[in-house]
Amino acid sequence: MIVNFVNVGADDLSWEAELDEFTYKSMFHQVKTKGGVMSNSIDFTLDEDQQKGSIVVGMFRKIGEFEIMKTSTDVKNLKPKSN
Repeated sequence: MIVNFVNVGADDLSWEAELDEFTYKSMFHQVKTKGGVMSNSIDFTLDEDQQKGSIVVGMFRKIGEFEIMKTSTDVKNLKPKSN
């Protein structure tokens, strides 16, 4: 699937990524490695109807957005697994 990341982090970075699966782990990896985000407290919100969402740190601070452009699999739950 293709996901566009828009205005992520302090540098407002934008990029397109091809993900095998739309999971919390794959989204977290993209934001940490390409978005230059230092925080480990990263969450994602998704409007499934519009296939758009927000990237949030610290439970409330929006640091970017994403949009699902092409999908070949069902969107999976983006909640982190509890340890």
